Amino acid sequence: MSPMEPPPWQFQVLGTSPYGEERVLGGAVLLGSGLAVTCAHVVAGALGHPREERFDPPRDRRVRLRSILGGEHEMSVSTDLWSSGPDSRDLAVLRSKAPDLAGVELPMLFDGDEPLPRAPLSVLGYPELTGSMWASAVYRGRAGPSSWSSQADIVPGSRVRITEGYSGCAVRAESGEVVGIMQQNHRYAWGVAGEPSDTAFFLPLTAMRGLRDTEDGDEVPVSIHRLIDESMCGVDTYQCLHDFLDPVSLGEVSAEEFLTRRELDRVRERLHRDTSAWSLLMALWELLPRHGEPAPALAWVHHVQRTLRHRRPVPPSVWSWIVRTAVRDLGPSWEERLGGDRRRRLESGEGRQSPMAWDGSQDARAVNRPRVVAIFHLEQVARGYRMTFGIARWTGEGYELRPQESQVVSEEAICDRISALVLAARSRGLFTVQEGPVGLRLLIPRSLVNLRLGRTPVSRGVLAYPPRLAVNYEIVYHVSERVRAADYLDADPSLWKRRSHHQSLAPQVRHRNVLMSWEVPLEEVADRLGDEHVTVCAVDSDHQDHTHVFDAILHQGVPTIVHGPQEAVRELVEELLLKEPEARVDVGSLAGYLRERSILRADTRDISLINDGYGDDLLERVLSMGEL
Repeated sequence: MSPMEPPPWQFQVLGTSPYGEERVLGGAVLLGSGLAVTCAHVVAGALGHPREERFDPPRDRRVRLRSILGGEHEMSVSTDLWSSGPDSRDLAVLRSKAPDLAGVELPMLFDGDEPLPRAPLSVLGYPELTGSMWASAVYRGRAGPSSWSSQADIVPGSRVRITEGYSGCAVRAESGEVVGIMQQNHRYAWGVAGEPSDTAFFLPLTAMRGLRDTEDGDEVPVSIHRLIDESMCGVDTYQCLHDFLDPVSLGEVSAEEFLTRRELDRVRERLHRDTSAWSLLMALWELLPRHGEPAPALAWVHHVQRTLRHRRPVPPSVWSWIVRTAVRDLGPSWEERLGGDRRRRLESGEGRQSPMAWDGSQDARAVNRPRVVAIFHLEQVARGYRMTFGIARWTGEGYELRPQESQVVSEEAICDRISALVLAARSRGLFTVQEGPVGLRLLIPRSLVNLRLGRTPVSRGVLAYPPRLAVNYEIVYHVSERVRAADYLDADPSLWKRRSHHQSLAPQVRHRNVLMSWEVPLEEVADRLGDEHVTVCAVDSDHQDHTHVFDAILHQGVPTIVHGPQEAVRELVEELLLKEPEARVDVGSLAGYLRERSILRADTRDISLINDGYGDDLLERVLSMGEL
């Protein structure tokens, strides 16, 4: 999904004009299985009630919705979290059991109480007569018509204002995560009647909470996160398990030693709010078991109960839930089958290859390696470049590659398309913020050596001032000709191998192993490269002969090249060489160093890091990625 397209989980709320014509009143956001949220005043408009007045949630009344995937849906108005009228939360929950909603992709939810001040926000709404339109804003803090509202200011210079058709639509952070829903704009008291100002207000996810009546006549606290979980697992399961599992951290009951590799991959893609035993259960909930085995969700609850039963009191409802579920799924022999499955899991240790424990501690082998890498392989074809995209995840022993898609793009569209695919992958949960900085690795042909990915904006067209890729991601380039054939340019393959070995033995950037190519005449570069301890070369891309220098460096097997405008590269290299011995930077950390430096120094975004380690198994597999 392109960041410019409406997301499949946001629907248009339909109503009727005074003249009997169909009109779009706002949006509704699907957050769970058959569970959506919108503004109460949008529901009021759809049902013909005055939008400004308080009224009780209409029972058995349905709201019509339209999806960008095609077709219309009807959802019932729920009494959960209903709040309407002046000074209210202005919130409505919609529900439906329609099977065609079950397969709709759900959004990632914002992880935190509120965005940072001045954080970029965006919202896709439906202004009258214009279809859909993105509006860009920045976060200002808690403020607005109610004590639960937050304020967003339109970016200066933007011609798009928040108008009536944006109500109920998702407010999104720059990562694509949903922060809340738009409620209303501020209108000037002067000038053109009804003209919207540059200020709008939205309801954050954290403010979507209230009280719910129980069958006993009591009231219990309820939040939108609880409703989302209940929509997935059911009210009974939530009541039986949540209060026991939610305080249990994954440092207390390890997921690494129990889950299989397939299950761990699922958890890493779906787990984005926290790292408790409960949130892990929700990530496993819809994962189907292998033939004859207990469901992963049941196995996990049983494992946690067995692990903790001697450490703390376990509510009887937990064991009752395990028994009911196991008898239903596994039959009379459930106890033997469930116990045998637990023993096999713990003995096999199938998932123990992760470099980072759930409590955040790192394995030494994972130092300087991003846990997740987005891989792009570009090869020239008749109509441009075939770009194959994959996600690689570090397992502790190496990277495990998962191909995603392949497409043909023109040269001028390469950077923007990479940006769109990375943003879409993050929005779909293929990697999460808990996994640390994500790496971008590009296997490019020699002809694209001047590709400047670092300056490419993320989510162009959605945010007025979007961040650049270099600020958020660790970018490393590789030369496909060299990876494909170590004797590229008639080079001695052993040179590349030896230099990579030298670099692994002396990985720090220091005078002994760095050559700044502009400091020596062109005819002497090859001689200087005769020193096999030179493993890092800085190349001035502004120099008319820089391509020849680049070829000479490739021919001599130098594994690491820092490529870009001389002034930017010179200042970077001098900065690295002037560091105290204990503060020197490893070559393996250069990508992360450049990312952090790009936040403060815009010229760093022009620098390309080319780092071809001899025998990189991942790159060998990337060459055939499109064939997998």
